[in-house]
Amino acid sequence: MLSRLALNAARPARKLLAVAPARMTSHARFFSQKAIPTGTTGRKMPVDPRRETAEANKIPATFTIQGGPIFQGTAFGANANARLVFTTPLIGNYGVPSNERDEYGLLKYFESPHIQCAGVVVSDIATQYSHWTAVESLSKWCAREGVPIISGVDTRAIVTFLREEGSSLARTSMGESYDQDEDAGYTDPEQQHLAHCGVKENILRSLVSRGTSVTVFPYDFPIHKVAQHYDGVFISNGPGDPFHLTTTVQNVRQLMDTSDVRIMGGTAHNIPALDLTTGSAIITSQNHGYAADSSSFPSDFRPYFTNLNDGSNEGLIHKDRPIFSLQFHPEAKGGPQDSSYLFDNYIQAVQSYKNSQSVYKDNRPSQLMLDILSKQRVGAEP
Repeated sequence: MLSRLALNAARPARKLLAVAPARMTSHARFFSQKAIPTGTTGRKMPVDPRRETAEANKIPATFTIQGGPIFQGTAFGANANARLVFTTPLIGNYGVPSNERDEYGLLKYFESPHIQCAGVVVSDIATQYSHWTAVESLSKWCAREGVPIISGVDTRAIVTFLREEGSSLARTSMGESYDQDEDAGYTDPEQQHLAHCGVKENILRSLVSRGTSVTVFPYDFPIHKVAQHYDGVFISNGPGDPFHLTTTVQNVRQLMDTSDVRIMGGTAHNIPALDLTTGSAIITSQNHGYAADSSSFPSDFRPYFTNLNDGSNEGLIHKDRPIFSLQFHPEAKGGPQDSSYLFDNYIQAVQSYKNSQSVYKDNRPSQLMLDILSKQRVGAEP
């Protein structure tokens, strides 16, 4: 999924007086229909009454895969559109941490203010947790977020099925009575709404910690119409299939055709990749289901990274302009940090572009735009 991040680096010091310029404040703010105060502390994690449900407690439940096996288990979490299947034997023993924030006002222990999957499937769930950062159980957290959990399921069998058949529709049924032949239907979320996803908190942290200021925009915001007010555009990781993001693709295409703003993208564990510009190998964190066909690249682009396991493309770069994209996370939390230098490369490209200009536009705000894919966060209190 693509989401837009525009980066604004601090202007270089003028050499007229031996006085240090005022330091630019690094922070992240989120574009909204409501006024956003300067120096916002970022996203909050409010209880959303539309999501919260009563906590299910050991209710019999059934997990059914369309055209696949049926699993009996026990329900936890919410009493209620992608399911997350854990193959780890025990889940929940660490509990859920607080929404504490770091020095940049970003969530310290979370990459998103809400759970982004529609359901959780585990082999065994721990009802008691123990960790110094934990404030609630996994079951209570999921109930507060409106996300059902089913436990006591052979998750290895599910993964074996999905490995052969690919992503499949599924449903979770609560209660003891279940008719295998009943046709309750399966909901395909891609037929009901646009795919949506938010940028990770650690992407924001990687940018603001390098002295930038960030503003977040929705995935379909016409970035090309305001890009002249910013120094760079960062396209965040997203859902994977650009077919569901035609508006974003079109906006980025127009941006590339009409602006010189620096552009960096990343589609978002331990996958080796080769940097074709330096010949060095790095370890990357990946989570994408689509690969770019190098033979289909426009003539002014060339491969940037190659997967050393299977030879697939992991990034492309413009031959002349400072535009590049990645098929892996440029940062990881937790995970390898080998590719974090790409943030430095991007910011250096922004600064080099600013330094090459003989005249600066005084009306350019010191902001970095980040375009988030999740419409749910547009209009939320910053």
